[in-house]
Amino acid sequence: TRVSGVMTNAPFMLNLDCDMFVNDPKALYHALCLLLGFESETQSGFVQFPQTFHGALKDDPYGNQLKVLLK
Repeated sequence: TRVSGVMTNAPFMLNLDCDMFVNDPKALYHALCLLLGFESETQSGFVQFPQTFHGALKDDPYGNQLKVLLK
């Protein structure tokens, strides 16, 4: 079985970068509940907060800091 075939036929694919971490071990479970549906899905939402880069260049030539959103 080819890996690409398994990935494209899978119902979900989790993509994590090396710099990501999750504080709550049930975060993936809660996200899947939103996708699969549950009793109170009309009163729920999924929020993804933008990344913060520490120690980046002061003038931020790439626009990665999102300082307006994080203040």
